[in-house]
Amino acid sequence: MKKILLLGVVATLLFSCGTPIQTVSFNYKRTPLNPIAYHQGVTTFKPQVELTYAQNAEMERELYEQEVARLRKVYEDSLVIYNNTPLAQRIVLGMKPPTFVMPVPPTMPYMYDAADLASKISIDGMTRGENNPLLINVFMEGYQVGKIDKNVKTKKRKQNEIEYIDTTYSYSAKVKHEARLYAQVMNGTAAEYNQYVPATQNFKTISGKAFKDTLNAYDDIIATIKAEEQKIAYDNITHINALLNSEFGTSEMKYSAQLHAPKSSKKRDLSDLDDAIVQARMGFEYLSSDPNKGVDYMNKAIGIWESAMREYSGSKKARISPDVMKAILKNAATVAIYTNNWEFALKYMNQLKGMKLKSSDQGHLSALNARYTDLKKRYDALQK
Repeated sequence: MKKILLLGVVATLLFSCGTPIQTVSFNYKRTPLNPIAYHQGVTTFKPQVELTYAQNAEMERELYEQEVARLRKVYEDSLVIYNNTPLAQRIVLGMKPPTFVMPVPPTMPYMYDAADLASKISIDGMTRGENNPLLINVFMEGYQVGKIDKNVKTKKRKQNEIEYIDTTYSYSAKVKHEARLYAQVMNGTAAEYNQYVPATQNFKTISGKAFKDTLNAYDDIIATIKAEEQKIAYDNITHINALLNSEFGTSEMKYSAQLHAPKSSKKRDLSDLDDAIVQARMGFEYLSSDPNKGVDYMNKAIGIWESAMREYSGSKKARISPDVMKAILKNAATVAIYTNNWEFALKYMNQLKGMKLKSSDQGHLSALNARYTDLKKRYDALQK
């Protein structure tokens, strides 16, 4: 069972379609999705950034210089022939003095300081080091500019009873700088990680300022594109670190669990469900300092909810009405997830999915599914 470090349990009373919700906040030790370092006790990492696009840029520069040299040689040879040809023959042949025209040089990309980029990389729960580190290579694939769109805005105004229409122009552009992440434990294990950083594969939209003429507006978006080229890789370090933390980091993350607490009425005594929530909250409180005690409390809560579930008949007038049943299933699934009872968590969520759900219920179910999927993957990764 994963350990949970409880820094503080805060119960916040909310309401969802008439059902109060108690939100219990706590810190949870999130383990990595990729255990290649975790299983081998690797606690250090060594990052390196490579500008893969620099190789292509250098090749383009070399090809350009070769083309300049070729054209210069053609010009010089033509000039020798021209100078050695008599004037009368030049006139007959219609020869003109050769000219040398420099080809348009390639646009060179912005070259980042790879070492400075690497200094910004971090992984939760790990430190930089040379002692059997997790080797991290980040390959920067190059800045790409996609579609550039022109935007036209008009605004009416009156002056001296005369109506005017002001028109302004601006441009927006799609840009991205893809990054690929490679990781491997230094001791020669075959296990490795080689994937693109998903967030860097998506084009982001940048916008220029508005002007009264399209020329200035276009010049501004070109300047904005160039300025973005010099900062986008640093912005992408945020996405790279997030992926590294999720894949390889072990850290105390702040989590919260929602416990749905339907209230008793004159016709409906739900005091047992109140007790179950107390047991569940006590479970979250002790799950870190005394795991056995915490699980014992949570099992008591599950037992109460299971007993109540057996009463369910689908009648709105029954003690366990559909709305109460949905609250019970949400609570039971929540507790099952945080105690690694994956089979029971899935059972409760499937039961909830089979009921008639409101939009708020769908939202709660989606949140449970997302938490289940993420933590189950992390749990399974450590079992390999």
